[in-house]
Amino acid sequence: MSENPRIIALPEQAAAAIHLHVPRNAMPQFVGPACRELFGALATQHLKPSGPLVFYYACMPGTHFDFELAVPVSGAVQAAGRVRGITLPAATQAAVTVYDGPYEGLPEAWATFAKSIQAAGHRTAGHFFENYVLGPESGLPASQWRTELCQP
Repeated sequence: MSENPRIIALPEQAAAAIHLHVPRNAMPQFVGPACRELFGALATQHLKPSGPLVFYYACMPGTHFDFELAVPVSGAVQAAGRVRGITLPAATQAAVTVYDGPYEGLPEAWATFAKSIQAAGHRTAGHFFENYVLGPESGLPASQWRTELCQP
């Protein structure tokens, strides 16, 4: 983790999203095409992202990841193919930290983060977010990618 966990309030956010339900080991082959579809729909609708790409998980993954691949927007999203407008939920309290590194390190980062939340005496909601602040699109090496972990 590149920073100590902190507790913040998360506001509700309007977003454009594609729902994905994919096997854990097949995640990379689905995310790229879904991102292209999502950002293509935004461009067609003349909408610009108002924040980083978000994976919103309604519950902890098992053998499959079941999540919304989303991007915050400030305008109304028209449904187009798999893309639709959603509202990412608010949280009055959420633990947040930042992980720097390749995506393969996220499971270990989440485990470390979860232990720190528990050690601080907090209880967690079932849902959580990953905000992809810097990734492959940045041109930076994977060691410098930045993912914000948010656990309401």
